[in-house]
Amino acid sequence: MQQMTERPRFLALRREHGLTSEQVAKEAGLTLAEEYRAEIGGTVAPDVAERLLAAFCRLTGKAWTIEETAINKRREDV
Repeated sequence: MQQMTERPRFLALRREHGLTSEQVAKEAGLTLAEEYRAEIGGTVAPDVAERLLAAFCRLTGKAWTIEETAINKRREDV
């Protein structure tokens, strides 16, 4: 039996709120490619993750955390 894969959380949340990738990218001041990378579960730079999160919060009118949206933020070496 084939196992169903779950959609990336950020993609599902964006769709659930009736937003387009273009809207989120524009609000975050990012390219569509940067937004899409986060949307499909790819790793993004910390500043990209924070900009996407802030844009998503503004567009939905709700305070979200990185963990809730499952935006995969790249760890910076300390």
